[in-house]
Amino acid sequence: MRYSILILISCFVFSSVKIFSQSSPPDIDGWNKAKWGMSEKQIDSLFGGNLKKVTLQYKSKSAQTVHLTGSPMMIFNYEFIPTFIFDSTGHLTAINLHASNESSVAVQDIFNLVKNELIRKYGVPSSSSKSFYNSKSLNWIFKSGNIVLNLMGTPDRSIAWLDVRYQIADKKLDDKL
Repeated sequence: MRYSILILISCFVFSSVKIFSQSSPPDIDGWNKAKWGMSEKQIDSLFGGNLKKVTLQYKSKSAQTVHLTGSPMMIFNYEFIPTFIFDSTGHLTAINLHASNESSVAVQDIFNLVKNELIRKYGVPSSSSKSFYNSKSLNWIFKSGNIVLNLMGTPDRSIAWLDVRYQIADKKLDDKL
């Protein structure tokens, strides 16, 4: 009996140590130096103070969003144009990195580079989909936000573009789940 209790206690301690020693799942709080909730002024300052501002007003809602677009930046030796997206209260909610002006083959190569880097950093995507004209979408879902990698193109494959979107988790959706 005493031996059984010692074995039971040992198993409990071992399993508890194993559970607590596992690393926590990855999460994202923005991209690069930009963090969720930062103001337009903070983001503009972080990225050199020369971002271009565009305000979008939605007809169906009284809401608006502000986009700050930066100069192209080199990622994996390719040009990406960053766009920082703010909600109607002026807080950062998404970052979009857009690659274009490349051949369809080059964009596919960029897609594979970015996909492999995201897998290395965050693990396999939470979901993926393919649609018309060889378009692909990979999604990584985290507690604080999501990453969406999209490859899109024309039917004849003469033009292709790629977007990597980092976005804050939808709190309204979380409340419904």
